[in-house]
Amino acid sequence: MESGSAPFAPAVQQVDRRIQQDQHVPDIAQFLGQGASGGEHGYTVRDGRTDVPTFIPSKKVPVPQVLLDELNQVRLKSFMGLFPELNRAWMTVDNRLYLWNYETQNDFTSYDGLDQIIVSVAVMKPKPDVFLDEIKHILVLATPVEIVILALMFEGGDVKKELKIMPTKFALPSDNVNMSKIVGTSAGRIFLGGLDGSLNEVTYQAEEGWFTPKCRKLNYTASRIMQFFPSFLQRRANSQPIVDLVVDDSRNIMYSLHMDGSIQVVDLGVNGDAFRVVTHKTDIASDTLRQFPGMFPDSGSAAQRDLNIVGIYPISAAESATVHLVAVTKTGVRLYFGTQSNVHYLSRHMEYDRNRRPESLILFHARFPPKTSGAAPVAALSSPSRSLLALDSSSATPEDVSAACFSSGVLLLADTRANSGEYLVAIGPDTSVIFRDPTGGTAPSNTAMPRKYEEFRETSFGLKLVDGKPNALAEIPLSKLAPKSLIFSANDPTLLRNELAIQTHLLPQREFLCLSASRLLVVQRNWPVDHLRQLLRTSGGNDTAALKEFRKAYGIEETCAMCLIIILNDGATDRQILDLARGMFHHAGGAPRIEFTNNQSFTNNANMPATPQMPPSPEEGTVTLSGCFEGISLYLTRLLRPIWHQPLFATGGSPFFNNSKMPREQLEQLQRQLLALRSFMETLVLFASPQQQQNGTNSVAGTPVRGRAAQSSRPQPQEWAHEKERQSLHSIHSLIQRCCELLSLMDLIAQCDSARVMNLVSTVNKLKVVQMRFGTSLSQNEEYLYTDLIDAVFRTVSSSDDSDKRERISDVLRNRCPSLFKEEDKIRMKAQECTQRAMLVVDGDFAAQWNFLEDSLEHYVTIAAYLVERQLLADIVQLYLYFRFYRGAIELVLRCALACDVQLEALKYYKAPEASSERGKALFEKRHTIYSYLKSFFDEARRGVQPAPTFGTILDTNGIPPRPAVTEEQLTTLFDDAFKFARDRDDELFHYWMYEYEYSLNATTQLVNMDTAFIEWWLKNRMQNKAVSLDLLCRYYQQQKRDSEAAKCCLDLACLPDAELPSDVHISLQDRASKLSEAKLLAQASRNPALAREISEHFDLARIQQSILQAMEQQFAGSEDPTIRKAVADLNAQLYNSTDLWRLFAARFGLREQALDILKVSGSRQPEVAKRLWKSIFDDYKYDGAGYNLDELKAKVRELTFRYYPSVDAVFPLSYIVLDLELVSIGQGAQGGNVDWVFQALVSDSSSNSGVPVPELVTVYSDLIERGGAYGVPPDAKLHLIRVLSHLLSHAIQRDQTGALPEAQVRNLRTSRVRSTVGRLLAELPKFGQEGSLLKEDYRKIDEWLIR
Repeated sequence: MESGSAPFAPAVQQVDRRIQQDQHVPDIAQFLGQGASGGEHGYTVRDGRTDVPTFIPSKKVPVPQVLLDELNQVRLKSFMGLFPELNRAWMTVDNRLYLWNYETQNDFTSYDGLDQIIVSVAVMKPKPDVFLDEIKHILVLATPVEIVILALMFEGGDVKKELKIMPTKFALPSDNVNMSKIVGTSAGRIFLGGLDGSLNEVTYQAEEGWFTPKCRKLNYTASRIMQFFPSFLQRRANSQPIVDLVVDDSRNIMYSLHMDGSIQVVDLGVNGDAFRVVTHKTDIASDTLRQFPGMFPDSGSAAQRDLNIVGIYPISAAESATVHLVAVTKTGVRLYFGTQSNVHYLSRHMEYDRNRRPESLILFHARFPPKTSGAAPVAALSSPSRSLLALDSSSATPEDVSAACFSSGVLLLADTRANSGEYLVAIGPDTSVIFRDPTGGTAPSNTAMPRKYEEFRETSFGLKLVDGKPNALAEIPLSKLAPKSLIFSANDPTLLRNELAIQTHLLPQREFLCLSASRLLVVQRNWPVDHLRQLLRTSGGNDTAALKEFRKAYGIEETCAMCLIIILNDGATDRQILDLARGMFHHAGGAPRIEFTNNQSFTNNANMPATPQMPPSPEEGTVTLSGCFEGISLYLTRLLRPIWHQPLFATGGSPFFNNSKMPREQLEQLQRQLLALRSFMETLVLFASPQQQQNGTNSVAGTPVRGRAAQSSRPQPQEWAHEKERQSLHSIHSLIQRCCELLSLMDLIAQCDSARVMNLVSTVNKLKVVQMRFGTSLSQNEEYLYTDLIDAVFRTVSSSDDSDKRERISDVLRNRCPSLFKEEDKIRMKAQECTQRAMLVVDGDFAAQWNFLEDSLEHYVTIAAYLVERQLLADIVQLYLYFRFYRGAIELVLRCALACDVQLEALKYYKAPEASSERGKALFEKRHTIYSYLKSFFDEARRGVQPAPTFGTILDTNGIPPRPAVTEEQLTTLFDDAFKFARDRDDELFHYWMYEYEYSLNATTQLVNMDTAFIEWWLKNRMQNKAVSLDLLCRYYQQQKRDSEAAKCCLDLACLPDAELPSDVHISLQDRASKLSEAKLLAQASRNPALAREISEHFDLARIQQSILQAMEQQFAGSEDPTIRKAVADLNAQLYNSTDLWRLFAARFGLREQALDILKVSGSRQPEVAKRLWKSIFDDYKYDGAGYNLDELKAKVRELTFRYYPSVDAVFPLSYIVLDLELVSIGQGAQGGNVDWVFQALVSDSSSNSGVPVPELVTVYSDLIERGGAYGVPPDAKLHLIRVLSHLLSHAIQRDQTGALPEAQVRNLRTSRVRSTVGRLLAELPKFGQEGSLLKEDYRKIDEWLIR
């Protein structure tokens, strides 16, 4: 294919070659080869608990309880299965059917219109033109006596929404045959396999014919003569029941599995409308033993039993051209079959021929399951947590398979093991071995030779199930998980079997379903990029052995391509992984190198010692581009592959955007991915622009080019290699740009009248346009065709006066297709002519004057750089301002500013002067000067200063025309519109210039009211006073209703130490607390609980700090101690955390109550500290001699109880407080202590329910009595505690009798614990003599009340 001279031509050739390489992925027949494989070899042993697993159980969905209840009511039989295409599982209970939506988990639909047990269920597509268009699926049910067809209708046509089962008139008798399996074809045919061995078809049509009923059953097993006899005479005594029935829609072949293990092949014809029995293969087990004797040491009955087939599964034409069917045996052996004789199954160039029909059933290969020894025990699946859902290859050896699922190379087995229960075994291709690059990715990719693949290996994992035996296994079709993906529209069979290629299109993980009687398990299969993502996540930023093995397995270019998938698509969700992937990309990709025939190699090595001899000429060597470039090329190829060979226009002349096979949303996503790749490439060091090299610096090597040229007149080898890579990168960059432009052009045509566009294309080019394909249009010189298409687009609106539409089309083409749409330069004289016409307008026709000025602006903006270069801009702006064309002046200034700084170097300088060049500084000054031309506009708008009419040579006139007269109201409107226009512009540097102007006028209200995209950054980064910055930011966020950010600013302002503020600025502690209070309200309004908690913690600490400050000012009033004065000043200068408040103030100055506050806020877990504080507080009320001031102590305890109760023991150690207070009471009370004093201290009064509840006090006293030794209770205090407990309980009884004791407290008192304590005391009280006897009577009454 001839390439054009476009800069992207080499990249087009690269994509063509890589697509050819990717298309050479062998199918399963070529991987397996004829013979047998598996067993101890052919499997990669991985430990799911230490390695990154290929299969991951993602979730468990319980079967709704109502369905479980129905299962418990089964009288005869129940069946279960899966309809993944409908998001539903199904279950039959005798004659009732239930369809359950396992995604919503609670939506299920039932059908009970049958009176016989349901024996078989199937869902399929309906025949065309029979049902309403809304009916996309039908349900076929079979009972022993009847077959019925039901219509399924989903709300809005979405299978995820509500389902209605609608009866139809299609029903017929089953002739007393139990149908074991029902299947449908893509054409809507219905086949049924019976337990009598019969193979039947149900046909139906919208209306009855002359000789055909509306619905009938055809028995293909019976002879034509027998079909006229009664059904009971049609059965054959030697017929084997059909146990499985499958259809290969890609080839129109049907297979039936019989109970004796035989398989019948039926040809449904090229168009799927025929029926021909091809063969019925029996003795498959014997043939397998005979064909592969080395794999079966024992060929007796045990081996025969192990080869019993439990399921058959078609292999689509996309997966293999020669292998058509796989059968799974009881021990997990896979038997691969073909249906055509005289076929070389290992041919790499074998293609599926739809017209060649099946001829036989030939056993091609036997794949044996993994054999593992010394398997480590695997924990059963008992939690939906992903961390517990690990599959382990040590338990992946099946023993007794009861159900299986084979789909696109992945095998799932439900395995019953005699000694360990039920297991789920998952087996799938190990891409790290299959796609292993023998060269490690170091071979150049400039050849179309097919890649060599390693042996076929698989990973196998086993999972113990705790939910019982699985009833069904299935895969959710990938086309359903990503229905609009381009890979399903590409018509490229080899693409679907290359996981490395299709993962580029951001497909979700493949999902497999395992349904048991109680729940549904979902198992995901990771893509290789998921494997890499997990390895990066666990690497900790190190180049681990696992990452090295990954690179070795897949090769450098594949690794770099997968890094790009992560970099360009994971950045918004996981910044850490993005950085790690970026590091891996550069580390693995390395640098380009040049090699010579003498094996001398040059790479980018700044530390390479100088050699005395001159290096060889670069032209004599071979340049090998870096893995980074190869990864980019491979990634781009796989992005473009689905559309590369697609025609640009579908049948009828409509662009492929309108083609249903190419969803527009996915093409737009492709465009976004291309743009992301382009942006990423522009960040690469080796992408340095030629201008940088002309400035004298090689950004790659980091040294002046002229200096190197002085050493040698020819380029250095490494510089040569870098230049070659730079050119290749720019070629790919140009290709990406052209692809995006072509997609945008097709999008524009799709939005226009595409049929009319095609009609307006010139006759000579029309056929060429229709024949254009995406890839060939890039590789050939098709510029004239693009021009013709664009002209046709404009001609579709040329007949009308819709200038706005033409302008919109121009804008789209200019912005999105700059290389396809080239507009002639507009000359300055044309713009001046429009300006002159504006000056000639008389009679104050303001609108007409503006129309001419608008026309001039259109021309001026096209030569913006020219205006700056010729220093004409200032005069033009002054003219626009003089004639009140404020918006035009602003627009022209912004256009000119950007025209002279396309790379936005001035903005980079403004944001990071220290990291910018002198060029950036010069461009900043130039743009600042350009913006200053608008100063007169701001002066007039803000201060009423009239602009001077200095127009220079803009106007060819002898006098200055009068300025348009406007009313005050009109002028205000003009200013408001102009300011709004300025604020809506996206020139970031202009915004910063405007903000600085507003701030210089102290117009802070206007600043915070600006709803612009850049004010936030400016407020954050350009304010010298941090306190002012935070205050303005807070006001700005409040104005924008961004309460969460406003709360954070208030928090930061409150926490800002005085040390970080200018010397003349101080924030008092009261102001800080007020800001925290404001932040708290804002956080609550933002509904950000995490932020609200954080601010609440700061607020609580601030209140404690205020309490500390108040206490110190009271306690040390008038003190001249410098330590005290500094502490007070420090408390007013910043906020402290709980640790510092404790260490620097509370503990240091003996502020015990504030110390308790700190313990409460900080969540302390040190009860001993709290005990010492309480003891210290109690001691404050101790007289100088012996005894305590009980009244004041009781008041203090009551105050602190209401303040700290309830709290943890580390703040309010209730047992300790009670005991200590009782000991105080004993020490001062008569006759062993006052039984009511502690109660009065801990409860507000005898009739109140506040303070410590009575039941809790009873528990504390009971514990002190029973375990007094553990608490240090003196022996002589026990009787006092017993008296107090009696008083407490008696008091509670009195309050209960008056109805004053809450019912909840009554229940808490009448517990076994309290009754047990009272019972023990009744037994012990006699030991205490007469007083004990008196107390015993009280406790007997208490006991009677407790057991009442």
